[in-house]
Amino acid sequence: MRLRPVTGESQRQHTSTHMGNMLLQLFFLLQLDPMKAEEKENNFCSGEAPAPSQYAAARCFVSCNRSTPECKPQVIERFWIKKFEELAKENSPVPVLDETMVKATIQNIAVNTSQDLFFSISPSQVPVTLTGNEMEALDRVRLPRSLFESLRPSMSSVRVILAVINIGEGQIFKGSATGQPFSSSVLDNRMVGIQVGTEPIKDLVEPVEITFSHKQQRQNLQCVFWDDNKGTTGDWKPMGCFTEQGTNQTICRCDHLTFFALLLKPVLDATTVKSLIRISLAGCGTSLCFLFFTVILYFALRFTRQRFKSEDAPKIHVALSISLALLNLTFIISLGHNSPEQGASCRAQGGIFHYFLLCCFTWMGIEAFHLYLLAIKIFNIYISHYFLKLCLVGWGVFMFSWFAILFYPSLREESSSSTAKTNHSNSASRE
Repeated sequence: MRLRPVTGESQRQHTSTHMGNMLLQLFFLLQLDPMKAEEKENNFCSGEAPAPSQYAAARCFVSCNRSTPECKPQVIERFWIKKFEELAKENSPVPVLDETMVKATIQNIAVNTSQDLFFSISPSQVPVTLTGNEMEALDRVRLPRSLFESLRPSMSSVRVILAVINIGEGQIFKGSATGQPFSSSVLDNRMVGIQVGTEPIKDLVEPVEITFSHKQQRQNLQCVFWDDNKGTTGDWKPMGCFTEQGTNQTICRCDHLTFFALLLKPVLDATTVKSLIRISLAGCGTSLCFLFFTVILYFALRFTRQRFKSEDAPKIHVALSISLALLNLTFIISLGHNSPEQGASCRAQGGIFHYFLLCCFTWMGIEAFHLYLLAIKIFNIYISHYFLKLCLVGWGVFMFSWFAILFYPSLREESSSSTAKTNHSNSASRE
């Protein structure tokens, strides 16, 4: 067998082939690592594996949704709760956490601090300490000095973590009270987390103050905190938090430290409103029918029985029945006619309804007074024009107050304008 000598050209071909194979293997390895990383992230989002990194957990905020079976929101929720517990340890070297969904600051604060601490909670920036005029910021957290005084005396400093979490439009940190049609929702999808030290802090003497800003005034806001132990996935609870609503901001005062948010309490949907209207119409209509039957029966018996014509007790019963019937009738007429554009009509309906409600209250008091006269003051009772005087009280007393309330704003404007004219004329005469 004859061997051919290795030439320079064949050696170069062999080297180039070997280099090509190495590059091809390297290419496949580079393609394999992202696939493995993506697989790890998917396994974490579905609860089948621990989190590969906090960046992977942040990406799950966007990709994970309760409605998809491969994602479990409670896994991500508990990851961030445990993450803040880890950051609270003294050996944690992370000073800030600046990611798309989570922005947090970690500081060591002296226990013997002499003043309250203020932090910003802007959703687009990492929280920072506020001083001077900055303490009046619309979005802020106030940690009272008494909070640090209540810690163990052996501690010289404590680690404080303050985080702002954008929970997004998905189902992360939504709980059972949100996520459904016509249910509660988290205002601006913003959650604020506060942790001081590694031990849980509750029953504070002076509450923690969290101020949330909003563009317009809302009447259905409620301060809540996240309870990880409620249900299987955790939920929002209002216990221990007091809500103070303003025009452009809402202040939450809570006696413990955890994750806080503002819930927009649910407004009744159209189907529920229609159902409630039908129930109200059925109840008030039934009551109105029997009240009218009582009044008709009374006037029919007046012609056959002398007792119903002479005694005052049946007359008082009928007057109370008439006031209740008019109250129910006014309520039925006003149902479904509460449009804000009908300002004068709405005020008139409200005023009439209020008047008949006060009349019902008055006639019930007259019933009690008449029963007192019959049961206690039995003898020597004679009051001239007794029922006429009762009618003046039952129908006329609150008529004056009703007119005063109805026309008080216009009277006040007239008095203020006349006062202004008088002051202007007096000043002119002095000149």
